[in-house]
Amino acid sequence: MLFPLLPTTGGHGYVGKYTMDEIASRESLLKSPDFKERDGKPDFVSRFFEIRQEDPNKLTKMDIFTMCQSNIGAGSDTTAISLSAIVYNLLKHPETYRRLKEEIDKAAAQGKISNPISFKEAQELPFLQAVIKEALRLHSATGLPLARVVPEGGAMLAGKHFPEGATVGINSMGRTQKYKHLWGRRRYLAARAMA
Repeated sequence: MLFPLLPTTGGHGYVGKYTMDEIASRESLLKSPDFKERDGKPDFVSRFFEIRQEDPNKLTKMDIFTMCQSNIGAGSDTTAISLSAIVYNLLKHPETYRRLKEEIDKAAAQGKISNPISFKEAQELPFLQAVIKEALRLHSATGLPLARVVPEGGAMLAGKHFPEGATVGINSMGRTQKYKHLWGRRRYLAARAMA
């Protein structure tokens, strides 16, 4: 096992301890007689415990730890990349920043958003959504392929035949760079989003 070999202090140690503490806290909460289910779907940690309760051999405590720690690492990295791309592009395009600020200020004045803003409230701000999507179009948070499975009968892609069931994909960053002539690399929230 790799995890017992990782350092117990510093970055890995801190994230490992934080992960273990949060898992223990959630497990304790779920066992509490006062626990009430929240609205909507259960989060992934609750689902892990449900699966483990059904069949302890299907998902070990180490499996839960590994998946939670992976989510912390992956989530923090992509969040940092996304926020950096958004802030960078807003600073490079002050008119876009001004328009976004106006939308947020207006929504706050009308009582349409709280502090901090909720996910649902943010979804109702069309220009904010355009800013986020445009920044991620220009600078994807992942370098992973956008994989798809070839359908029944196979498919021709870029002049090559791929058999059904094959997995094909394109790197999300490469897609943006290769086709920048179609969208205009310098067009940061031009016509479609600024209208």
